[in-house]
Amino acid sequence: MHTARVLYVLGVLTALALWVLWQAALLKQAGYRVDRLQRQADECRAEIDKYKVQISKLEGPQRVVPMVEKLKLKLVPLVPDPEPKDEQDEQAEKPDTDVAED
Repeated sequence: MHTARVLYVLGVLTALALWVLWQAALLKQAGYRVDRLQRQADECRAEIDKYKVQISKLEGPQRVVPMVEKLKLKLVPLVPDPEPKDEQDEQAEKPDTDVAED
């Protein structure tokens, strides 16, 4: 009976050791996967930055203005200039300050 108990304990310890080794292998495998995904994410970020630079070059005025002139389109400023006021508008905005003195 004592031998059976020892064999049982050795069997349980062996199974536990194998389970620990299996989990360590899975953890290492997951670590490799995370590293691979990190590299892919870095490559994607670099590609996005490259495309942002390309877009800014394509949208830049040094490229757009010649195209607009070639197509004879009218350029409109992004921020409109304030409209010049004529004298009648200025007088209408001013309150009458001429008060008849008694």
